[in-house]
Amino acid sequence: MNKIIAVNPSNTQPTLTLTLESTGILLGILVSVSMLLGGTIKVITKFNTISNSIRDLREDLNSNTKALEQFKTLNSEVLVLDRKLDLHLQEYVNRKETVQFLMGQLDQKIDHNRKRWEEELQEVKGETKQLENYLQSHSGFKVRE
Repeated sequence: MNKIIAVNPSNTQPTLTLTLESTGILLGILVSVSMLLGGTIKVITKFNTISNSIRDLREDLNSNTKALEQFKTLNSEVLVLDRKLDLHLQEYVNRKETVQFLMGQLDQKIDHNRKRWEEELQEVKGETKQLENYLQSHSGFKVRE
């Protein structure tokens, strides 16, 4: 005898049934996740760009600070040289005034001596004329011209 037993299998394996609605939901989830990943990547890229910009700004600030310190050093050296130049210019002006004063005194002395010599020359000429006149009147002396 043959026995046939009909059994309804209760151990059915789960199956995935794709319907149009479940496919739409799955595609929506995938698109949303990809958009979230893209947005996250953009945000991370922006943060990296901002971080790099901040680093570059710090480097520029450091180099500018060094340049400013060099400028301050050069500026102080220029100020020292400027003071020295002012002293030399003042010394030049003082020497120039002294030389002009001494030249003025020499001109006065020269003028004074010239006037005195002219006066003495006039006196000598007058005395010479008197001698000529005396000699002409007493001895007949004639003066050559």
